[in-house]
Amino acid sequence: MRVSDKLYTAEEFLAFCELPENEGRRFELVDGEIMEMPPSSLPNSHIAARIIYFLMGYALHKGLGHVFGADGGSRLNHNLVRIPDASFISTTRLSAIEGKLMPPPELAVEVVSPDEDIFMKTREYLYNGVLEVWAVYPKSQELIIFNLDEDGNLANKRLGIDDVLRNRPILPDFEMPIRDIFPIGFMKK
Repeated sequence: MRVSDKLYTAEEFLAFCELPENEGRRFELVDGEIMEMPPSSLPNSHIAARIIYFLMGYALHKGLGHVFGADGGSRLNHNLVRIPDASFISTTRLSAIEGKLMPPPELAVEVVSPDEDIFMKTREYLYNGVLEVWAVYPKSQELIIFNLDEDGNLANKRLGIDDVLRNRPILPDFEMPIRDIFPIGFMKK
């Protein structure tokens, strides 16, 4: 839901978010417009937490970076701030933080809601410095890996419930069975 009457920069957006009346609320900045984000559904939140579990174990073991949940903003450009459901950012890239907004992470994870335009979001991420996006579909129990090919075009790879995501360029030696990110008893609808 759009909440702004004017266009904001990332810095103005951050000041807006820090107003006392906005405490505990989640916002994104899209083309300079402030959008309030509704809470995630329980299944989506649970799936995101499971992915964070795998990423956190990897990050702690390898020491290559840091994992964040859906409570911090990633500044993608001067008028675009997104909040991925989970993200991984390398120690090197994290050292480039200026202010309170995180730079684009190497990996952004989105657990897709029914009304979400994941292709628009994916393009925003990838064309603004994110190297890989994982779109997770709860109902079909699939994960699609998006990145840009050598020509700068959107490329994807679909993984199903019986597949294992492993050895991504940004996460060497990483392994995550797709089955394990969906809660036990999670039913297709």
